[in-house]
Amino acid sequence: MMKYSDLLNSFKGYADRTYKIRSLSSPIIDRNDTSENYSKRLQENFRQIGELAAINRKMLDEELYPLLRSKDQLDDIVAEELNQLADMLLNVAGENDDFENLDLPITSMITDRLLAEADHKDDIDNRIRRMDSEFMACYSMMNMTGRIFSNPAISQFYI
Repeated sequence: MMKYSDLLNSFKGYADRTYKIRSLSSPIIDRNDTSENYSKRLQENFRQIGELAAINRKMLDEELYPLLRSKDQLDDIVAEELNQLADMLLNVAGENDDFENLDLPITSMITDRLLAEADHKDDIDNRIRRMDSEFMACYSMMNMTGRIFSNPAISQFYI
């Protein structure tokens, strides 16, 4: 099992890589760009995206998903670290706040697990806090999926 500080660092790394992926996938076109220069930059960006995505996939498969799928009760420290990850992914803290959020599906999975965990405990303050996080994640998912006009039923779950 990872030490808690290692787990939080892993979560922060995931959020940082996800932010970098989002930035690389939408490069700004410079006035002096030629189509060849822009094409080369895109190729390099997508190479980097592939590397970052592979690291993120490994982290999800080996660290986050096992925590979220575990039937074991989460201790308070791990629950708080999961809450911090959900917050990082929901509330982008980048220099320019270029993105609404980083990873709403993962945020939603985390808040679902934390709310289920809080439901098992007899701590109303914690449950209210988790419900607030769940509400924010669902609200953001509803807004995001509401822009999907080809299949409006997707957003119905979050509504």
